[in-house]
Amino acid sequence: MRLLLRINTVLILMRLVQAQLFEDPWDQLDQCSCSNEDADVPVGFLSLVGGALKVPRDYNKNVQPPGKPTIVDIGFIVNDVLEIDDDAYSVTLKMEMPMYWNDSRIQFNTTLLDQVSPNRWLYIDPNWKDDLWFPSLVVQNMQEFKTITSIKSNEKLMITEIPDKRFHYVAMHLIKFTCGLKFDFFPFDIHLCSMKVHLDSPVEELSLDFFHGSHLKWGWANTTTILDYGIDFEPLSIEALLETNTMFNGITYQKSISGFVVKLSRKVSVYLFNYFIPSGLFVVVSWVSLIIPPDAVPGRVALIITTFLVLVNIANTVFSSSPTADTINPIQVWILACIVFVFMTVLEYAYILFMMRRVKRHILMANNLKKNKPRKSSKVYTTEETPKISTLSSARTHSLTSPIPEHDYVDCGTVKEFLTDGAKNNRMSNIRRRLEVIRNRFLDWRSKV
Repeated sequence: MRLLLRINTVLILMRLVQAQLFEDPWDQLDQCSCSNEDADVPVGFLSLVGGALKVPRDYNKNVQPPGKPTIVDIGFIVNDVLEIDDDAYSVTLKMEMPMYWNDSRIQFNTTLLDQVSPNRWLYIDPNWKDDLWFPSLVVQNMQEFKTITSIKSNEKLMITEIPDKRFHYVAMHLIKFTCGLKFDFFPFDIHLCSMKVHLDSPVEELSLDFFHGSHLKWGWANTTTILDYGIDFEPLSIEALLETNTMFNGITYQKSISGFVVKLSRKVSVYLFNYFIPSGLFVVVSWVSLIIPPDAVPGRVALIITTFLVLVNIANTVFSSSPTADTINPIQVWILACIVFVFMTVLEYAYILFMMRRVKRHILMANNLKKNKPRKSSKVYTTEETPKISTLSSARTHSLTSPIPEHDYVDCGTVKEFLTDGAKNNRMSNIRRRLEVIRNRFLDWRSKV
């Protein structure tokens, strides 16, 4: 018996706990009376939020308000741009999306709301949004959506004094959406990323509008993170505010679009100082080698090859860090052009070395031919072989004034052209022969006198 009593006691406690955890919010009084005895509450309605709301008992949160199209006003306040991922083609924003709407099925206690100050709200529990009709907002191209919470949820659901915008909801979100980034002009690329939201209903039933009716109402980003882009915001075009969809059964309908455009302009100065200017200076340094004497082979080769290898290293860094594109981008074209200029300098010096070697080979061959060339011998007269000359004065005059034979002169141009050891020996021998001829003629003239 005691065991049965204990079991019954446990079962009763479990039922009480279950009823407390899963209690229907419509059965709650929200610290007020929900009975229909109140004079201000019509029959068939429940009084909620201290009598501020009067909700029908047959209220269905899954059905949107009837009648004319329900207009949901929305605003965009971008607090920060947290990340722009080139590899994932995504943009992450920290932002708020305040929404205003009205539900014609719910009656409001105007006497209580009139006590609310202008531009003020009557806060209610945000969990009530799970039991009231709530706009089903869809973010296009969404990768991740997260509502930021701290010690206490930052979601706020409020009742305003504006007749056609009774409900006001705002929360801080992290939204990561896809953007079609094109890197064909990297690092001079500019991207337009559309952040669009829509309601999953035809425009005849639900319509989005910017808060206060202006498409220029949104906050500006105070970016605290160091990004590779400059951030700007632009409105959506008028044509983009309506979008036609076709269902699988062929039925087409238009839905209301709202949002803004994030303009991303890459910061070029980083790439100018890291890649463009250094690579251009290395090309100029390689041109300095042109004024180094060609005979200084080690210094000139070291300068050109070192410059070439540095540019190859820069090219590896650029090609590995550049985002994927359909074609080659401008920074890759620049680096390749720098490498080509330095490579042409290498080819130019190689051609100079080739021509120097060819000239030296020709000079050596010419010297060898000069050594081996047979020369015409000119007879040198000695004292014993001096021919007898007539005693006639005319003969003496002829012997004194007769020019030296042509082959007795020294070819000075040939000697200057080939200043080798063999050429110097030939010159000395020619000089000795000429001096010997002059001596013999002088002795002959003296003997006749």
